[in-house]
Amino acid sequence: MSTTLYLKLEKNNEVSKKHVCLGDVSTIWCTDKAITSKVKTIKLMNIKDDKRRRYSFSVMMIIELINQEYPNVDVQNIGEPDFIIDYENKDKQNHKLNSILNIIKIVVICFITMCGSAYAIMAYNNDVAVSEVFEKAYIIFLGDTGKGLMIIEIMYSIGLTLGIIVFYNHFGSKKITNDPTPLEVEMHTLESDIDDSLINRSSRNKEEGNC
Repeated sequence: MSTTLYLKLEKNNEVSKKHVCLGDVSTIWCTDKAITSKVKTIKLMNIKDDKRRRYSFSVMMIIELINQEYPNVDVQNIGEPDFIIDYENKDKQNHKLNSILNIIKIVVICFITMCGSAYAIMAYNNDVAVSEVFEKAYIIFLGDTGKGLMIIEIMYSIGLTLGIIVFYNHFGSKKITNDPTPLEVEMHTLESDIDDSLINRSSRNKEEGNC
C-alpha cells in the first residue's frame, strides 16, 4: 500500500536565500513524518547571482523530484499546477536607502493622485453642469441664485469626501470593514495576471526554471 503525500503550492513564492528547497515554497503533509521532513529538504534550485529574478516551475517537476526519492509515494497536488519563485537578496539591501526611496515614491504618488482626482472631479462637475443645478436649486427653494459659498456646496463637498472614503473602505491606516478594499482587489488581480503571463511565457519558450 502506497503512502499519500499532499502538496500545496502557492502561485507566487518570495525567497531570500539562494539554496531553495521544496519546504521553502510549498506546504507538505504526510502521515509519515519522516517522509514529510525529508521531502521538505529536497533541493529545488540554486540561485547563482544576487540580482532579483523570477523563476517559473511546474508541479510535474516537483512530483518527479519527490518520486526520485520515494518511488512508492503517491503525490497529490492540491495547490497551483504552476508557480513562480521570486528571489530577492534582502541581506544586501540598503534598508535605510530603501525606506527613503519608499517615502519619496509615496509622496510623489499621493501628489499625482491628488492632482488627477481633483482634475477628474472638476471635469465631471463641469460636464454635468453642477453649478447650474445648484443655481436652479437655490431658485426653487430660496427664490434667488445664492451668492458666495452656500450650504449646498459645503454639503456636496462633505458628501463627496465621505462617499470616496466609504467606497474605498479606507482612511489612513484604518479600514471601515474587514472586506478587501477596491485597490487591494485590483492589486491582487494585477499580481495574478503578471504571474500568469510569466508562467505562460516560460511554458511557451519551454524554459522551466527561468522567466
